[in-house]
Amino acid sequence: MSIPVRIIALAILGKLELLWSLFDYVSVPQAVYDEVTTNNGVRNVGAIELQESVQVHYIAVYRVKEEKFPASISHRLHRGEIEVVIAAKEFDIKMVVIDEKLARNYAREQGLTSMGVIGLLLLAKK
Repeated sequence: MSIPVRIIALAILGKLELLWSLFDYVSVPQAVYDEVTTNNGVRNVGAIELQESVQVHYIAVYRVKEEKFPASISHRLHRGEIEVVIAAKEFDIKMVVIDEKLARNYAREQGLTSMGVIGLLLLAKK
């Protein structure tokens, strides 16, 4: 599964608002936005919710500055997953929400802390 899983899963649960209620700033890279809104392969689940969240400025879409990805990573991860890590580094953010295990490992290698949808739900419960 790719990085949009968290947005799709939260949309299915009707809990996308957890992102902006738990965090001061919520941003998705352009690749994630495109994947969710145009070709997520899950009957576009989450597409409308994400588009509406962007329109009302709950979620920002970010275009990463670094567009050359390390060859060692680009064949193992989806573009959206890589862009999440790059965007976090460009923003100097230490926490990312990623579900895919390989992407979480890559984020950790880059000095980031990652949380999946389950962790997000547990945080919201607290």
